[in-house]
Amino acid sequence: MWTSADSQKLWFKTVLLTGALIAVVANFPVKAAATDGYVDGFLTSLQGQQIQAFVQTTPMALRGNAHAQFQLAEMYRSGAGVAKDEETAVKWYQRAAYNGSMPAQKVLVGAYQKGLYGLPADQDRAVYWQRKMQRMAQLSSRASR
Repeated sequence: MWTSADSQKLWFKTVLLTGALIAVVANFPVKAAATDGYVDGFLTSLQGQQIQAFVQTTPMALRGNAHAQFQLAEMYRSGAGVAKDEETAVKWYQRAAYNGSMPAQKVLVGAYQKGLYGLPADQDRAVYWQRKMQRMAQLSSRASR
C-alpha cells in the first residue's frame, strides 16, 4: 500500500501527533493555552519541525505543564526532535501523570500492564494509574455540570 518507508513514517507521525492533539485539546484549559506558550510548541511539532518543538516545549514542561510534559514524553519515546530514550520518556510520562495528564496516565496503565518502555509488568501500579484516571474523570464530569 505504501510506496516508500518514508511515506509510512510520515503517516505514522501524523496519526500519532493528531491523536496527541485530540488528547490535549480534550483536556486543555483554554486560558492556559493562551498564556503559557505550550500551544506554540505543539503546533510547531505538527508542522514537522520537531527540534524547534522540543526547544519550545521543554521550558513549559520544566515549569510543570502536564500537557508539555506529555508531549516531551512522546518525543523521547518516538525520537521526534530528540534522541529516542524510553527511560527519559517514562520519567516525563510519570511527571505528566502526577500533574493530571490523563493521556499520560493511560500510557502508564498500559506500560505497567504489559511491561513496556523498560518498565516491569506491575499490575498494582497499573491499577493505581487506572484508579487515578477514573477519579480525574469523575471530577471532570462533576466540574462540567
